Amino acid sequence: VSIAVDEGDVVEAGQVLAELKKDEAEAQLRQAQVNVQQTKTAYDLAVKQSEAGHGTQVDRDNTRFAYEQALAEIEMRRITLQNLTIRAPIGGVVTKRAIQVGTLVTSGMTAFEIVDPDSLMLAIHPPEKEIPRLKEGQTAQVRIDALPGRVFQAKIRRISPSVDASSGTVKGLLDFDDADRRAIP
Repeated sequence: VSIAVDEGDVVEAGQVLAELKKDEAEAQLRQAQVNVQQTKTAYDLAVKQSEAGHGTQVDRDNTRFAYEQALAEIEMRRITLQNLTIRAPIGGVVTKRAIQVGTLVTSGMTAFEIVDPDSLMLAIHPPEKEIPRLKEGQTAQVRIDALPGRVFQAKIRRISPSVDASSGTVKGLLDFDDADRRAIP
């Protein structure tokens, strides 16, 4: 129904990204609320009859179970209604918007992609023979083709203990300094 953000926007965790059509879910919630009132009335009546010696324990229990089931149904309907508002699960930058107003959105479908710039890291694949020269915490200098002439500082976060048999390389992960991380697109 509506989209509140676009690619490149900075969002906070929990921020509304889009609203989906809610009229059917709202009607189902109202229907569940009526059902709760009906089953509560039936349960209260069954309790009074049981206390007066006119009703059975089975009737009272069955109406209590129906009432509890109606309460559970109303909770499910509330959750369904809440899920029709798409919210950012993390703070970061919207890097992809895969829906438009009018798009049919289904469960499990990617609607937005968000990247947390603070989580930026770089995977490297040095040759196996370089393993003795590398250690976790070691400083590295990184050059990025998109930013010629700039050198960024990073540290080795992790080095894989296994060698890729097809390439003869090991995988390593580099973390950038905070100042450099923000400068990298």
